[in-house]
Amino acid sequence: MSSTQPHRTGGSAMDHSGRVSALRRSPVVAWAAVGAAFLAAGAVVMGRWTAAGGFRISFGDRASLSTGREIVVWSVQTVIALTFAAILGYVIGQCRREKHITFDAALLAAYTTTIWTDPLLGYHSPRAVLYDAALVHTPSWGPYLPGWQGGSHQITPFAGSWLGYVLGAGWLIATALLMRPVLRRRPALSGWRLGVAVAAASTAAGLVLEMGCVQGGIYAYPGTFPLLTVFPGQWYQLSLPQVALTAFCWGGIPFLLRHRHLKHGADTPLLRGLTLLPTGARSTAQALAVIGAVGTTILVWHAGIRLCTLASATAPINISPYPFV
Repeated sequence: MSSTQPHRTGGSAMDHSGRVSALRRSPVVAWAAVGAAFLAAGAVVMGRWTAAGGFRISFGDRASLSTGREIVVWSVQTVIALTFAAILGYVIGQCRREKHITFDAALLAAYTTTIWTDPLLGYHSPRAVLYDAALVHTPSWGPYLPGWQGGSHQITPFAGSWLGYVLGAGWLIATALLMRPVLRRRPALSGWRLGVAVAAASTAAGLVLEMGCVQGGIYAYPGTFPLLTVFPGQWYQLSLPQVALTAFCWGGIPFLLRHRHLKHGADTPLLRGLTLLPTGARSTAQALAVIGAVGTTILVWHAGIRLCTLASATAPINISPYPFV
């Protein structure tokens, strides 16, 4: 009996070493590290801004608005706040039922943690997006980003940025609703065919959502592509490449992450290796990995929007009824 003990101990040590080695090389650990770095970067930027007294709420400049437009502004902000409360309530209830941080909760957390990237849209001239100064807003924390060239006059609306980034989940929900009949009819859809279907669904959903946001006076695109623009030259113009890019990054890719998780659990390119972690650490690792993947996607989206803005040429020729800045 004693002669076999060293063999068992050595085998156990080798198994443990192999497990640790496999865990270090696993995608979930790599993505969780990216997520932690993304959170740290946001904490530094937002922390500096808050410490300098940046969090000052303004209830908007509505002097130039007609009564009708003012009703629209407050209605849009109310709808966004109620939608946020509904999604948050759903996710909290889901976590309480399942007694752990669910994948949907991780996705919502990921959308929330992208808020700090919003000033990248105005990092330097020309700006990609203009916000409505009539909305409830705070000053932008853009000046606390390294190398900032966007000036000190930019704003961050609650409807367009604070809650707007959290409600990026709306792009995911809209994509999921359009994909439901497709997957019901073709449940085995996968690979590039699934990607094409998701891209089409997310773009269709994105066009409706973007039009609602622009017409509702949340934001406007100051420049678009001449031949790929809906309502060119109008204050509510929409660039189709920007719509497609936004829809796929905010709705399509998160949908694919969620779809694969629902079908395969932890056996996905994002979460592979999750089962090697202690049970108590898996929810946190999953959340960080999702934050890393979604955060990276949104940074790619910012880069794509910046390229679209630099290549754009069509500027609005009529005056907006909203005070965009």
